[in-house]
Amino acid sequence: GHGGGGMYVGRRLALSERSWFIHNTAALGGGLAISNTSGTAEMKVVNSLFARNQAAEQGAAVYLQSPRPLHLIHTTIADIGLNPQAAVYAVSSTVQMTNSIVASHTVGLVNVGGQITATATVYFGNGAAHEGEISEREAVVGNPRFQEPAVDDYRLGVGSVAIDNALEVGVTADILGLARPVNTLPDRGAYEGPFVYTLRIPIVFGREES
Repeated sequence: GHGGGGMYVGRRLALSERSWFIHNTAALGGGLAISNTSGTAEMKVVNSLFARNQAAEQGAAVYLQSPRPLHLIHTTIADIGLNPQAAVYAVSSTVQMTNSIVASHTVGLVNVGGQITATATVYFGNGAAHEGEISEREAVVGNPRFQEPAVDDYRLGVGSVAIDNALEVGVTADILGLARPVNTLPDRGAYEGPFVYTLRIPIVFGREES
């Protein structure tokens, strides 16, 4: 569609939680587009994955042009190659991003005439972290070690820079409903990790060939 390939919000959005926005296309906001909303209450997107979304114009994952502020909490935004658009594009809007991951986009965050505050974000494989005025703290640049991005598996692997260093914001489960945090501090992004494959090998004792 023209705006919001995965979801378009033109009226009211209070909360989107544990959502998957995968392989959507639009002119603005390949995953999610928000515009013309009424009121001033904060909108929240929590424990959500934006993967392989495309925008012909702006905002591969999220496009926002709204008087209502948007808060992205424990969000993973990624692609399997360098996405030609910015991940989040905000025009005359207020955006907060907390405990999130932005990977493989030409630009991570773009602010045009508004305000973006990013706290505890992991950036990886982007052309640039952001454009425009961005208030940033506790950012980490490094490999989140996604499990299998080619099949949209963005769980965190062993050695991920996103593990055990997020802020405690009262989110007690991840996108899969698994307990958060596993250790003292939660992980950044939509998934609580690390995910470890377990290989079970049967062992046979005392077998004799006849």
